[in-house]
Parts: sequence; structure tokens; C-alpha cells
Amino acid sequence: MEKKAYFMVGLTGLLLAIGGVGVAQHYSKQSEQIAIEQGELMNAVVHEVGADDSIRDEDIREFIVLESKAGIPPFNYDIAVNLKDGTQILYTWSDKEKTGVDRIN
Repeated sequence: MEKKAYFMVGLTGLLLAIGGVGVAQHYSKQSEQIAIEQGELMNAVVHEVGADDSIRDEDIREFIVLESKAGIPPFNYDIAVNLKDGTQILYTWSDKEKTGVDRIN
């Protein structure tokens, strides 16, 4: 092959590598933002449940994050509080400014 062909193959490989790194950084940053958003909602729900006298700590089995297939941030995540008796209580943000959470069932 000619020098020009080697140069083009090398340049193409370099551009693909740079593009791959850019895509990986984008998804890493996006994953970090998702974790932050879920953590904020989880923290607010834990505080809300802790202040709710009708839910005893020993009756809680787990808290889980549910991701919606649709919805706009911050309403695209809910938190489910699963109780030992099989009951599930759902919470979401009460407003776009994230000033509080609402029980939705």
C-alpha cells in the first residue's frame, strides 16, 4: 500500500478511538447524573417515611427506585416502599423544584 493509504487507515483509527472515548465519557457522566437524581429522591422519601407515624420502621422490607418509561425529569423516577405484609407505597416528587414528595397510592 501507499503511504497515503497507511495514513488514511491510521487517521481513521485515531478518529474512531477519540469518538469512542467521547461516547464513553458521555454515558459515564449521564450515569452519574442519574445516580444523583435517584439519590436525592431516595433521601427525601426516607425522611418522609421516617416522619410518618403510620409506617413503623420494623414493617419496612425495602426501598427501591422505579424508573418510568415516560415522563420528564424529575418525575421519571418513583420510590417504592415495600412493606413486609406485601403492601407497596409509591412516592414521587411533589413539584418540579423538588421541594417535597407525595405519596401517590
